[in-house]
Amino acid sequence: MSSTVGPIMSWNVRGLNNPARRSVVQVTANTHRLAVLCNQETKLEEWTPVIVREVGGPRLDDRIVLPANGTRGGAAIFWDSTSVRIQSHATGEFSITAKVTVLSSGASF
Repeated sequence: MSSTVGPIMSWNVRGLNNPARRSVVQVTANTHRLAVLCNQETKLEEWTPVIVREVGGPRLDDRIVLPANGTRGGAAIFWDSTSVRIQSHATGEFSITAKVTVLSSGASF
């Protein structure tokens, strides 16, 4: 089996308060069959289950979020749990760091 994982995208989304923008993120993630999606500048203080579904959709079914401080910042990592596992993670004031393991090979990054 290959030690590679599907596509990974890092995207400064410049706010996910608008449902239309969340839809664009989900459609892009699905179109490219992403295994991992990292979003910066989400500008969301609260992540409801509805917002999580609107961003990750059915494919990106797990996540780590760092809420925004007011209208500043915010980050999220979404992943396809059938492709990768997050072994460990840490959230800082402005960042999320994660150790990702590819399920098909056990390779980590």
